Order: sequence, then C-alpha cells, then structure tokens
Amino acid sequence: MRYLLMIFVAVSAVSISFAKDTAIVEDASGSLTVGLFDVLKEGDEVELGESGALTLGYFSSCVSETITGGRVIVGSRQSEVFDGDVARTTVQCDGGNVILSESQQAESGADVFRDETQKQKNAKYLLFSNQPILIFSEPIKSFRIRRVDDDGIDKIIAINGTVANFEALGVQLSVGGIYQVRMRNRRFYLMPQERSNDRAPSLLNRVIRHQ
Repeated sequence: MRYLLMIFVAVSAVSISFAKDTAIVEDASGSLTVGLFDVLKEGDEVELGESGALTLGYFSSCVSETITGGRVIVGSRQSEVFDGDVARTTVQCDGGNVILSESQQAESGADVFRDETQKQKNAKYLLFSNQPILIFSEPIKSFRIRRVDDDGIDKIIAINGTVANFEALGVQLSVGGIYQVRMRNRRFYLMPQERSNDRAPSLLNRVIRHQ
C-alpha cells in the first residue's frame, strides 16, 4: 500500500511540473487572486464568488471567454465553469505560436526578409495588431526592436519587468513589416498584420509569450 502511495505521489508531482501555460487574463474585476496579463496554467482554479468577473484568452484555441460568478478551472483550450455564466468567442490569433518555443527562437537566424512571398514563413509570429504585448518569463531591463526587411524603427526599449505593452509605451509598428526582438542572447521575429473586421478584438491579437 505504501509503495502504491509513493508511485501516486511521484506521478502527481510529474504532472504538476509539466503543467503548461494555456491562458492569459484579459480582464478581471472583483476580489480575485489573478489580474491583468497574468498567465495561467492548465488546472489552475479561480474563485469568482457571486459578483466577480474574469475574461480569459486561450493561446492554442484562440478562444476568449467572459465568465461571471462561480468557480473556474483552467483547461487546455477552454475553461470549466461551475455555478457561473460563460460567453465564448473565437478571436484572431496565431494559435500555438503565441508561446514561442526554444526551437522556434533558435531557428530565427536570418536578418534579411526582402522576398514578400517568404515574409510570413520567416516570421515566427504573426501578430494581428501593430502594438504588441510581449510577456517575458522573467524580468528584463530592456530589449531591442528593429525592422529588418526595410528602413524603420531601431530602438532600445526599457521595461524593468516582465510586460512590454507597446500601446502604453507609445510604440507603433508597421503592418506587413518584419521586426526582430532581441534580449540578452535571444531573439525572435514578428510580423504585424491587419485584424479581420469580423473578428472581435482581444489581447490574444496582441500577445506574445516569450519563454
């Protein structure tokens, strides 16, 4: 019996350690334990009570949920909601590429993107906004952003934290351009695109989660 218990505890620990970041808080109201821009893992629970409200955006499914009241369990593609109300809509985002993997970052090696037919292939993230929100896994002091396919922005942006909201920073990119983001010894590329008018606006249009 003790042996079986040890196996169960070990398996549970492995499961917890491999929980993935699956959703971002787009809005929150009430006395909640989460707030704007918080990134949640599969299995996280949030108590909303009777009057609390929460809007979550799911990275892989591009689903945005507005939840009022009750208890929320974060899933891989959408939430389980108990004793509350939820409204879901699918928004425009780049699905799994919202979270950049180490392999994607390592592949981002070319500095010139002149061929228009290759632009979207070379950009590791297609952004449906010209004012992204970059969320880093650990605090950084600054990063460099520069346009690599044409003349344009080339500047160092200081943030001293984990979130770079280009709208709040007053930085605007050009739709169709390819930009290199570099911090420390890492870099990746993004390409802003127009958001379809028939899709609802969401933080998922703008977010890149850098791990």
